[in-house]
Amino acid sequence: MVPAAIAMVLALAAGTAQAVQELVRNGDFATAASSGLPEGWSNESWLKSTTATEFTWAQSENGIGAATIRSREPNDASWIQSVGVSPSTWYRVSAWIRTENVGTERMGAYVSVMDTFFYSEELRGTRPWTPVVLWVKTGNLDTSIKVALRLGGYSSLNTGTAQFTMVSVEPAGRPPRGSKQVYGGASDESPSGGLPWARLAALAVAAGIGFVLWRYLFAASRGSRRIEAGPPGSAASTSRAKRTRDDAVEVDPVAAPGGGDGREGAGPDEGATSPGQRPAALRRKKGRAKRGR
Repeated sequence: MVPAAIAMVLALAAGTAQAVQELVRNGDFATAASSGLPEGWSNESWLKSTTATEFTWAQSENGIGAATIRSREPNDASWIQSVGVSPSTWYRVSAWIRTENVGTERMGAYVSVMDTFFYSEELRGTRPWTPVVLWVKTGNLDTSIKVALRLGGYSSLNTGTAQFTMVSVEPAGRPPRGSKQVYGGASDESPSGGLPWARLAALAVAAGIGFVLWRYLFAASRGSRRIEAGPPGSAASTSRAKRTRDDAVEVDPVAAPGGGDGREGAGPDEGATSPGQRPAALRRKKGRAKRGR
């Protein structure tokens, strides 16, 4: 059971826990379910025999209860609760533990996250009520974790008695620098954490796809213009160039409006030419004659 002095400390801790977002249900083992087990909790063990391990729980006079694991044969036994969490978030997982005659050669009594190697400090031998804690950063897809109050472990079966109470799981901004039992991230990592490698890879892939699309569309646009003009030296290309030359009307600087005699709109004599020049009318006539042929 929970001594009065410890109960007072636990009661103060409970009052503090209420001020934060507590995720564990019935972490003080004060409420019973219809099954007779503490509400929100179940138990399991490697050896199923009741002669190997006994699970019990009880309340003290102050209303704070405790769950007990008593293994007479070497076993891996746990009280378990599934707790809802958010992805990529730090959580502080804690509990108070007391042990009696727990073997010192195997995994002792501790709090862990099932299906992981995340666990708190272990207590072995005979120890008074002791607080333990671990810091866990959930994965990108995690929406729940299984908190286990455990005696013994996988391939590390143990004997003895362990009691647990005041179990807590609460969101935490980041573990204090130098914290032990930190899992899923570093205690001194920056809040932003920088860009993860997966995000950098995704950005690189997106940039590559964008570049390929741009090249494809740019090449298609240039190709359509080449098809319209025809390849160099082809009949279509030669004909297009010829039509361009024949349709062009050269502008004679001498024959331009307002040129030469200072009279606006009046051109020089059609027969007057300067060295190397032909009248503009003659050039236009010649162009029309070519098109007639």
